[in-house]
Amino acid sequence: MASTQQPVQHIEQLQSANPVEVYGALRTIKNAIIGSNAKKAVYYRLQIVPHVSALLAMDDTDVQIRIQATTIVSSLAHKGEEIAQQLAEGAMAPLISQLVPGTDTELMEASERALNALLGYTATQTGVDEQAPLMIPYLLDIISEARSSAQIYEMRVHARVELAVLLLEKLCVTEARQFMVANTGVMDLLVPLLQRGYARLQVATLRAFAALSYENMEISRALATVTHDGRQFPVVVADLARHRDADIRLHASLCLANLSRMRALNEARSAQGVAVTALVGLLRGGEVARLRVIEALGYMCHEDAEIQMAAKNAGAVGDLIAILAEIEGQA
Repeated sequence: MASTQQPVQHIEQLQSANPVEVYGALRTIKNAIIGSNAKKAVYYRLQIVPHVSALLAMDDTDVQIRIQATTIVSSLAHKGEEIAQQLAEGAMAPLISQLVPGTDTELMEASERALNALLGYTATQTGVDEQAPLMIPYLLDIISEARSSAQIYEMRVHARVELAVLLLEKLCVTEARQFMVANTGVMDLLVPLLQRGYARLQVATLRAFAALSYENMEISRALATVTHDGRQFPVVVADLARHRDADIRLHASLCLANLSRMRALNEARSAQGVAVTALVGLLRGGEVARLRVIEALGYMCHEDAEIQMAAKNAGAVGDLIAILAEIEGQA
């Protein structure tokens, strides 16, 4: 019985006029739900979502209370689409307002993590269309400030930029939002991040470019003309498709596959060959999910006889037959 009474008491304390009591209740709830789906379910049934949303929406809420409430939002969002959608309706606007330059650094970082978790489930919701124009400038500010910072090579700075880039990626799920992001000049801002030497940031940036260019001929062709240090974007990405890190090779190849499918690599046909070779190599390596590799290879080869032949010459047919035999043997 105590286990039921305590959560009820914690929820009641969230309505207290005493900020110390509110903070204590939030901290207890946060510690209880992190890593526990059962505890998340209990607090969800007790209407934790409208309570934390209300706290975040109030202008005079203390920063430390905001940090606890934001962390709770981030944790709850991982419970599933239903909770994430409800959280997005009540908490997304306050979370975006917490990205404003000059906000407490810890709160900004917590807000980025919460938004990243929410968009993982709700990025396709039409309600996000209203919030995206508010969010994008703050994300670009985070990336711009980090690039000019003397601490750019610090892990914490890289992690913040990585989150901002991943948020941009999650926003680019509709054509309208692809153009909304592309028209900010984000391409020139992101390309230098590909050469920072921090693998997680490189992967995040490649994912953002892949989302930005997917099934979008105009953006793909514009992207193919972007240069950095005298090198065109396809050349930079082709080099990453040869990288020793399998995850970087995969996402570089996915990005090149998008450009290839949109006929944006006519001036850099060699990059197509690099991507095909990388994808076929990944089929054999077992270092990344083979389904994603197969999908990318099929996407690239669709209605393109030259790429089909390149894949065949690289040994893709034999590798795919071997995979089919392996699957059949496991059945």
